[in-house]
Amino acid sequence: MWQVELKLRPGYYEIVFPGSSQEFGIAALPAFAGQRDPFFAIDSAMSWLVRDRSTRDGLLDVLRRCGVGMSRERLAWRAISPSTGTWEWDTPQGYETLRRAAADRGVEVLEMCHDAPGWLGRVGKYPADLAATARQWKQIAERWQSTWGALEVWNEPDIFFGDNLPGDQYVPLVKATAYAIQQAGSKRPVVGGVVAHFNAAFLDSCAANGMLDSVDVVSFHTYARLRR
Repeated sequence: MWQVELKLRPGYYEIVFPGSSQEFGIAALPAFAGQRDPFFAIDSAMSWLVRDRSTRDGLLDVLRRCGVGMSRERLAWRAISPSTGTWEWDTPQGYETLRRAAADRGVEVLEMCHDAPGWLGRVGKYPADLAATARQWKQIAERWQSTWGALEVWNEPDIFFGDNLPGDQYVPLVKATAYAIQQAGSKRPVVGGVVAHFNAAFLDSCAANGMLDSVDVVSFHTYARLRR
């Protein structure tokens, strides 16, 4: 292994190893200082994509150094609550460890899941027992809200993640979760919608069934190409 210390002026550089046909990019930037702009966040998903703890810690250090104040994470709800009354907060994925490590660095987590424990019953992919759902999210919020910047209720419910059900089947989950967060005393914003497409029928159904009364933010994703 080679280790070389470089002092570079701010800018973008490439290191090329012709013998192995490898190229690496280096963005040389001074460490961020001052007030972070909450507009900038990143969908890092380290809970699922990065297993090694030291690598996670290094990536969190990069987020802090770059001034990124919020990291969107994934949670397998069924993994932390495998049965009634049973909690496994860290699991092999290191959910709690990651969230605490992010908080230690001043990086808030945008919490999100799109699954539910089977013991809650199912309506499509959504939990059927909404009273138990609210109790669950109250306990999750009580434990993790100090690490959160906000909580998204599900991911892209307008497509297969929501079993392609109409918006009126999604909104009860939003209301139950928002109620739970309130009962936990959390001041973190609740984010609804989180849709993949502009599906007017789905969005109109969400609005007609009161989603906007329960959320602080409506989120949408776009996969369209940029137009010049």
